[in-house]
Amino acid sequence: MPASGLSLTRTPPTRRGRLTCRAAAIALALIVGGCSTPAVDKAAGSGAGAGIAVTTSADGLTVENHTTRPLLNVRVTVVAAGADTPFVRVVPTIDTDQHADVRFAELISEAGTMLDAGVNAPRDATVAARDTLGNSYTANARW
Repeated sequence: MPASGLSLTRTPPTRRGRLTCRAAAIALALIVGGCSTPAVDKAAGSGAGAGIAVTTSADGLTVENHTTRPLLNVRVTVVAAGADTPFVRVVPTIDTDQHADVRFAELISEAGTMLDAGVNAPRDATVAARDTLGNSYTANARW
């Protein structure tokens, strides 16, 4: 016992106190984690840039990102002669000044069939995407 006659004993925290402390720790982790997402880190730039470009080839197409931000959920839609529905492929992301090659075998219709250029010749391609700030981009190409 200390000289002053007071007893120093530690009181265990109450359940409410433990829950409050845990909630504060979780809130702090979410706030700090939200400040350093990759989309925010990559979103540095000064405008939309030149947009997106589509180049067709004998076995597919290439999508180029000429914007100043990464493109997200890049939807490639190809209309082929003799096909009832378009063939689609979604590329999750294309970084700034990068490209994505999409081959005909990667394009799938609603029925689940792959695009066979020997059976259904591709005619038109449309590419639609959004950047990390929500700006929309669209490009078209013909074979």
